[in-house]
Amino acid sequence: MLNQFQQALAADKSINPKHVAYYIRWVRDCYSYFHLFPPIRLSSEQTRLFLSHM
Repeated sequence: MLNQFQQALAADKSINPKHVAYYIRWVRDCYSYFHLFPPIRLSSEQTRLFLSHM
């Protein structure tokens, strides 16, 4: 799933290609923080908690 997300980010011309790796890392770190895997959808509360953690 992250491969598809990475491809979508790379295709988006409004995103600097140098930043794509950071976005993928943040998503991977977020899922790791909750011991989950990417197909599982995170709640807004989980996202908020992770951002507070960062």
